[in-house]
Amino acid sequence: MLVNRIVGIVSAGFGAFLLLFAIPAYVTNSGTLFLNPALFPIIAAWMLVGLGLLQAVMAGLDPALPSRTEVMRFVLIVALTVAAALGLERFGYLATSFALMTAVIYMIHERRLLWAVITIAMVPTGIWLFFDVLLERPLP
Repeated sequence: MLVNRIVGIVSAGFGAFLLLFAIPAYVTNSGTLFLNPALFPIIAAWMLVGLGLLQAVMAGLDPALPSRTEVMRFVLIVALTVAAALGLERFGYLATSFALMTAVIYMIHERRLLWAVITIAMVPTGIWLFFDVLLERPLP
């Protein structure tokens, strides 16, 4: 699908932008491997580059466009992400991430209540514990 190739190339390009410009400019690099604040953004950026290129190479040649439902889900995810980014300073990381995780779980139609509750509770809490407590990098 042509759209998948384009998305893959854009994703890889965004990862390259992060590696070359954004991470060096805005993330402190301690020079060590363990407990380096730049380590996880660098890993995420390399994953964007690698997976984006993989998607661009592996996508078929069918020029079909995404369905209206797929486009609306994408728009909804973008809107939720922007709302969460704006809510971080006002409500803090934990409250905002619990709300965002709840919305995403609802949006993907997770029907297993136990898995939904575990995901909503554990993912934001685990991220907060890892960065704020273990790495001593405060989240908003």
